Amino acid sequence: MRPIDSLVVLKNLKKDLVVIFIVTLIPFLFFIYRLVPDTNIWVTDFFVIDFGSFFESSQYFFWFMSVKILTLMLLSLWYLTCRNTWRYVLFLPIAAEIHKAYTLLKTFQLDREYIPTIFESTIYFIPYILIIYILSNFVDYFKLKPINLVNKEINSQVLKLSKHNRKKIKNYRKELIELMNKKEEMPRKEYLIKLIALRDIISI
Repeated sequence: MRPIDSLVVLKNLKKDLVVIFIVTLIPFLFFIYRLVPDTNIWVTDFFVIDFGSFFESSQYFFWFMSVKILTLMLLSLWYLTCRNTWRYVLFLPIAAEIHKAYTLLKTFQLDREYIPTIFESTIYFIPYILIIYILSNFVDYFKLKPINLVNKEINSQVLKLSKHNRKKIKNYRKELIELMNKKEEMPRKEYLIKLIALRDIISI
């Protein structure tokens, strides 16, 4: 495997490992509600929570909340790692889960069944959707960046040259490896400019 390909694969592998870790952790997080005492009033040294008469116990309430939160986590993770344009449809179930969680919290607060309008939870799910939208662009799970595109083009040109002039290709590969080793020491813009310059030399 070529050095450029190795770096790209390593970067993608790190992202995949983070996703795998989160997906593996989610089923275990579901059972956190069992750590909560099965009583109507939860008393600790730091706080006292009275769950009122609507919920049977604190454990019952946290079970409901854990279902909503974990469902929201899975939907959010699905959106962040999905490369298809239909992924924006996931905003609908995400908004629905936030609305359900809001309903549950209001029911707990009022100690009676409460059915809010969708507009009440809008101030919560719109900021959340904006956050994961911005985060998806920041994480950039699938999209190739300009640097990666230039890397791939250089790789292609190097492959073509290798069939004709092995001495030149050896020098170009050496320059490319040296540039990649200095990547962390120089600004991103400067690195990209030098990559493009090297690409243009190889393409001549």
